[in-house]
Amino acid sequence: MVHQSQRSTDGVSSLWPEINGYFLSFQEIPARCQPKNKTHQTFYQLLAGFDGTTSCEIREFYRFNLHLAQMNWREIQRPEFKLIYQACEAWTRFQYEQAYTLMRVHLKRFPTDVIALYILHMFEFCTGRTTRLIDMLEQCESALSRTHELYPFYLAIKSFVLCECQQYEQALAAGWDSIETRPENVYGIHAVVHALHETGQWEQIIEFLNHRASSWMNNPGMKIHICWHLVIAYEQNQMPEAALETFHTLCDMKETPFAKQDLDAVGFLWRLHLKYTDQGSQKQWQKQWHKLATLWTGVIENSVSYLHKLHAALSFSATKQPFLIEKLIAECDGFGTDPQTHRTGVAILRAIHQFTLGQYQTCLSELEQCQQSWHLIGGSNAQRDILRLTKAYADQHAQHALNIAS
Repeated sequence: MVHQSQRSTDGVSSLWPEINGYFLSFQEIPARCQPKNKTHQTFYQLLAGFDGTTSCEIREFYRFNLHLAQMNWREIQRPEFKLIYQACEAWTRFQYEQAYTLMRVHLKRFPTDVIALYILHMFEFCTGRTTRLIDMLEQCESALSRTHELYPFYLAIKSFVLCECQQYEQALAAGWDSIETRPENVYGIHAVVHALHETGQWEQIIEFLNHRASSWMNNPGMKIHICWHLVIAYEQNQMPEAALETFHTLCDMKETPFAKQDLDAVGFLWRLHLKYTDQGSQKQWQKQWHKLATLWTGVIENSVSYLHKLHAALSFSATKQPFLIEKLIAECDGFGTDPQTHRTGVAILRAIHQFTLGQYQTCLSELEQCQQSWHLIGGSNAQRDILRLTKAYADQHAQHALNIAS
């Protein structure tokens, strides 16, 4: 009997079907799933190397490039593998447009290759182009049957992309559909939460995530970020004690004290910083802020992500270390990013520097001038909402200064 994932248009998803679900669910591939041949080994190398680069660290791009060079030549010449291999080569050389193009050509030939679709999705998510995937969804959906083993994972990707395109009703429908047949589909769980977050349905997030806690709380790849959504939901729903308790749970989820998973911690604490700093009630968080700032120091220059650099800058700002933001800006030479993203990222960092100095009008001007390009730094609308909140704070304080002056 032919495995459901072994169809002529499945591409690399057909190479080792047993591990697809684990990979797309952000789970560790179990020890019993050991590579049995060179095809399995090559496929695993590809997934592991690609996954490492989603950290946006230069060393991971270099590491993946080395692994690509060592792959079995016969295996990478397979029709279902060749273009993805070439796309990943381009990706590790920071030739992003070439990587996107090669993946799209592959998906035109293999429209039911959900693994490939996910790789393209992550390429574009990391580089601030998530919404561009909308052009591939119709093509893939017309080829994918609902009985396809990976269809729920396709729906999770679709839901997230639709949400970033502000098509919230359709995004929610796809998200719910994605977990109907695969309740353990953590990306589907996240897709539902993401759409609820964007539409401000905080009570629904709280109920949904608490009801399904067993499906995400122990997921190695997504538990921290999903917990962040829950923390924000509690905070927005005027439940500060639950928010703080859940935030401590989030912090405890890190594998080690030095794990580089602090985007979500900074994202939440900065909201509190903006909300309470004028009331002088931020002292309880200073120890946490200094720890976060220390963890970012010395590693952030190895990142090609301005989303990551922004979060590092926020931790430096909260600990009143504007010099570290200046240093961060000075080290940003555009390596590994396209020119427009580089200009946008540096403008955002300059704004945070001015914010830290109390120069709110200058901060506001910087943020306003680059606002239409904020998406280029990567991440989601929800993650970048800290820029909107920072801009609103700067606007309020700039107006206050003008009123005093007049």
